[in-house]
Amino acid sequence: MSDATSAPGPAPAARRPRRRPFAHVPGWELGVLGGIVLVALLLRVWNLGQNLPLVYNIDESARFVPDAAGFFHQRLGYRELVNPPGMMGLLGIVDQAWFRPQGMSPSEALVKDPGQAYLLGRWVVAVLSVAAIPVLHAAARRLVGRTAALVASGLLAVAFLPVAYSRVALADGPTLLFVALGLLGAAWLLQDEPGRRRGFVLAGIAVGLAAGFKYNAGIVVLAPIAALVLRTPTTGWPHAVRRGVLMGVVAVVAFVVSNPYVFIDPHEVWRAIEYQANWSKSGRYVGEPMTNGFAFYTWAAGWGVGWAPLIAAVVGAALLAWRRWRIAVVLLPLVAGYLLVMGPQDRFFARWLLPIVPVLAIAAGFAVSEVVGLLRRRDVPATAETDGRTAAADADVPVSPVGDGPERSSDDRPRTTATGDRRRPVRIALAVVLAVGLGAQSFAHSAHTAHVVGRDDTRTIARGWMEDHIPARSGVVVESMSPGSWTPTFDGRNDFYSLTRWSIYHTIPAVQRRDRKRHPQLRIKAGFSSWVRILYPELIDEFERYGYCWVVTGSYQAGRAGRTPGLVPEAIRYYRELTRRADLVWQVSPFAPDAGPKRLPYGPTTAPVKYQIDRQGTTYELAYERPGPMVSVYRLRGGRCAGDPAQPVVPNAPWG
Repeated sequence: MSDATSAPGPAPAARRPRRRPFAHVPGWELGVLGGIVLVALLLRVWNLGQNLPLVYNIDESARFVPDAAGFFHQRLGYRELVNPPGMMGLLGIVDQAWFRPQGMSPSEALVKDPGQAYLLGRWVVAVLSVAAIPVLHAAARRLVGRTAALVASGLLAVAFLPVAYSRVALADGPTLLFVALGLLGAAWLLQDEPGRRRGFVLAGIAVGLAAGFKYNAGIVVLAPIAALVLRTPTTGWPHAVRRGVLMGVVAVVAFVVSNPYVFIDPHEVWRAIEYQANWSKSGRYVGEPMTNGFAFYTWAAGWGVGWAPLIAAVVGAALLAWRRWRIAVVLLPLVAGYLLVMGPQDRFFARWLLPIVPVLAIAAGFAVSEVVGLLRRRDVPATAETDGRTAAADADVPVSPVGDGPERSSDDRPRTTATGDRRRPVRIALAVVLAVGLGAQSFAHSAHTAHVVGRDDTRTIARGWMEDHIPARSGVVVESMSPGSWTPTFDGRNDFYSLTRWSIYHTIPAVQRRDRKRHPQLRIKAGFSSWVRILYPELIDEFERYGYCWVVTGSYQAGRAGRTPGLVPEAIRYYRELTRRADLVWQVSPFAPDAGPKRLPYGPTTAPVKYQIDRQGTTYELAYERPGPMVSVYRLRGGRCAGDPAQPVVPNAPWG
């Protein structure tokens, strides 16, 4: 035999063993996670088609679904780009795939069947938001262990704000998925071997898409940056810089894919960002009594996630800083940085809290895992048999950063004694009790809301009453509380874009020209956020002069004025004058009969439950028995309105 054939060849390169997905996760844990995901899905899709084809959420009716319908053939302006177009582009693709086989373009579908268009958008949002739960579980499991991961997943599944904003076709729900992906990328980046790139790539994709769907969600970039810095003692700065550049390139590409207007029209994108920044700093929002953003977001987390989870998250954050400082460095700056940016603003809304909810859930879960871990006995030496058995059982403990040694939560450390094994049922029971206790508040409100929104909205009921009792072509003042499609056509049909059944008051040009120096309110466009700012008592004289005899008020506007009367004193005088000069003809309340003090009917600025824009807009209060504002219909008695109320009064306002 020759040397050529007998000499050994080069050793084959070692291959990384392929691991099956979830191979390291026990079946019972996957079953629990599956149950959590199922509960989350049910809470989000229960009565998902509420009140369609009428869409009462102002942002939902004006953004995303309408913009998605024309996304591929209409150019967006800066007012549309105030919300980044990632969600619009995604819905545009889904619309094309769904409606083209039906023989309709998305724009035609929005006109012919708006209910189907909006329901499709809501399904997309619900599914993406539910997908955030297993992703968060994967991230939390690697960072803080199994128990904390399951608790965090459960909290994200039932927390009120994530549930409420996963039921409407807005970008807030899907943003949770990208934040969770960013945290998973940071966990991989922190704990993988130096040669692996998946953490950098995933983190870059997540950061780019998060910012492309919600500008402020780009704050998730702090987590992978922190993980990158923590790895430098092991990998060195040159390696960290190369990986950081890779992550940055991927993030930019993902952002451009989700927001191509950065290249198509960068000027309009910049105008949109400037507009959003200026709007959030343009003074207090009428109806919001709180003036400190930090206090507001603390309060919003208390009801939007739950007071018990909030307290647990604070305790968990302290424990992370004490026991797991590397994980604290990855997670906590995200929360601190976000609040430092959003807290000083003049205007704030509860849903702006959503990008940091996943971190709050992880911190609360870690607090639970540490409490459960206190039951573990460590003072009795383990037998070899016990050590082998428990080490295999706990193979899923959180992985430590490379080179830093094992770093485990107390509930995930290997059990060391037979006494510890006997306590396992107690630990499991305690973990379940604590998890259920943390989620109870949010689950009660989320389930209640999902149930009651299936009933007719008060505005739907009011519309039906008006069709039956207010003659067509009558002059009607309807406060800004519904989209334009709320008003039916002359023959009562529900066409999405149509002429209206009544002559709806907006502004009267002649009055604007005559009185705008004396009443600056007349210079303001009467939109949802500015309606109460256009009101002043003498406006009722103009209603009677021009024949706007029916005045429809809603607690979404009048309630705002009543909550912050110092911001709109003229509006308060207007409502007082209205109740003096008009008869209350009809009123519908969304609240249960036993809610609030027994003094019906209520005035326009009062209600059984105090107004708060986020809680009323999401039907949070358990006192609700249906969605919507309290709606009151008044009939003026003077001027052209002094005649028979059964006869229509045709306005003669000079529209030219």
